[in-house]
Amino acid sequence: MEEGIRFIHNPDGTVTDKQLNLIWHPTLPKRMTWEEAKKECKKLGCRLPTTHELFSLVDVDKYDPAVDKEIFPDTKTDDWYWTGDTCPWGTGGARIVDFSYGYVLDNGKDSHYYVRPVRSSQ
Repeated sequence: MEEGIRFIHNPDGTVTDKQLNLIWHPTLPKRMTWEEAKKECKKLGCRLPTTHELFSLVDVDKYDPAVDKEIFPDTKTDDWYWTGDTCPWGTGGARIVDFSYGYVLDNGKDSHYYVRPVRSSQ
């Protein structure tokens, strides 16, 4: 493997993240609530990413999109993505990440957002 390469495209459509030892799946086709997102990830043998993991895909030197579209071409920039992290202010909310401008916010788990499932590569 070439030194310095963080992301590797896999034949199955996933992307291996060598820095975090993760395998990123494509964005799921529809927005869903946090609980629905957790269930869909589990069906794939995955989970929702942590805020740190998901935000690591944000390219802070770019905006609209604030993500490398060559590596993650399916990333939606018209809405948010769920993380698996519950909000510090209460269990009814979770952290969300925006790939248009690279924001992290909290919102209620009954909202509908995009999902990028992830799993360990080890």
